[in-house]
Amino acid sequence: MNTQISVPLSLKSFLTLSDFLREHAPHINAVDAVETAIDYWLDNVAWKPELIKASGRGYTWSSKDTQIFMPDQTEIRMRYKGELFYARVEGDQIMYRGASYTPSTLANTITQTSRNAWNDLWIKRPTDLEWHLASSLRLAARKSVGASK
Repeated sequence: MNTQISVPLSLKSFLTLSDFLREHAPHINAVDAVETAIDYWLDNVAWKPELIKASGRGYTWSSKDTQIFMPDQTEIRMRYKGELFYARVEGDQIMYRGASYTPSTLANTITQTSRNAWNDLWIKRPTDLEWHLASSLRLAARKSVGASK
């Protein structure tokens, strides 16, 4: 059984899609096109942070080969010497004790030493049920990019 739900879509968007399909792909109906668009978004959002950015604010953590997007209100924590320290993405910045930090400067500030933030920071985005070590998110993003090539 294929259970379905209704998702509100503006009339303008639906008519634009219908006109496009009628002209370029008359064999595809609008419902199938919407499902294909959702599948595409889900397949690409992990390694294309601009797909999330378009719908809200957040911080993009970049390394030479990977980008992790942390939407507004993402929580960040680090355990150091038995104590938990918390920061949060507010708008487009990582905020900790009233100041803006990069992930690296956050980890270094907490420990007063030089640290690899990918290995020390745990991330919980607004839609996450669990905390994720930043390095595991980076690995997942790398795999996603590799799979799409």
